[in-house]
Amino acid sequence: MTARPEISKKMQDAIRRIASAIRMGRCDPAALTVFIDETSSLPLSNIAQYENAIRRISYDIQPMPRVLPWQRQPDAYRFAVPWFDLFSANGFRRERVLRTVMTEAPSAFLLAVLLRRLNDWIPQVREAAHKAARHAVATSSVDIVVDVAWVLLPARLTWRRTGPEGQAIIDSLPNRPDVAKSICQKILREPAGGASAVLHEASRCASLDEFLPELAASAIQPAVRAAAYRMLLTRRAVWSDGWAWRWTDKSMGERVRERTWVSRELTIETGIVPTLTSALSDPSPAVRRVAGDVLISHQAELGEVALALARQLETDPYPSIAERGRFLLSKGLRG
Repeated sequence: MTARPEISKKMQDAIRRIASAIRMGRCDPAALTVFIDETSSLPLSNIAQYENAIRRISYDIQPMPRVLPWQRQPDAYRFAVPWFDLFSANGFRRERVLRTVMTEAPSAFLLAVLLRRLNDWIPQVREAAHKAARHAVATSSVDIVVDVAWVLLPARLTWRRTGPEGQAIIDSLPNRPDVAKSICQKILREPAGGASAVLHEASRCASLDEFLPELAASAIQPAVRAAAYRMLLTRRAVWSDGWAWRWTDKSMGERVRERTWVSRELTIETGIVPTLTSALSDPSPAVRRVAGDVLISHQAELGEVALALARQLETDPYPSIAERGRFLLSKGLRG
């Protein structure tokens, strides 16, 4: 069972003050400032749960006082509260704030919520989110965009309503040169977690291609080095495009669910021999296994070089890797 998200007392008070002001047809700038500042401390791991919690708190206010008709402010609800209205249960308010507020995101959490409106259940809200999201992605600080990309890129396939334009906006997160460089640095030094998944998803665009040699040589996680080496050695960037069923025994109705992969050609070129040699010397068996697979598929074009590399593979302490070398030598490379 997912734990209920914790929201600070300070933020709860600010939410209630803003919601009460909206019901009276006005805005509370001081409370809004507190609310925006407090979102900087909210994690990106459970965005949907925090959205729902904020929405619940906004309804946990005193009943609206009776206001006589001549005391009501004209057009009381025809204004937008920047950022706060992204959480509104009213689709008109979500659409209005997206169409009227064009600014950089003040926190990673708010940028993530803005991008989630690309997957909103109301078509008009999704359409309004396109321009606002493009502007926020282009103008927000590097650290904010990188933090959001790290969380949203691997999750993009779970968003079913975004459409091609919305997906293109999410895919564009690493396109800024400063963002691409920062994502690369984060992938390099991340000791655990889904760094390889981020690398694959960010590879939809060519902005990270130039960093692949550095990632292959220096990334902390073996999975990242293996993914980078595979892209360099096959000269293709690869990412998941969803899931598909594959029959294992159609007569018995047995099937398995597998990932589907899409690729594009890299925009950089590296020598296959030095890259293979480096991969075969990597301390991780996962990386050496990738090198062995590529050596088998490219043995014809490598000629005599393949013989030396196959002999190196044959002496690998891991049986599955050594078997690749023995396979190559048994095919006539032994000489």
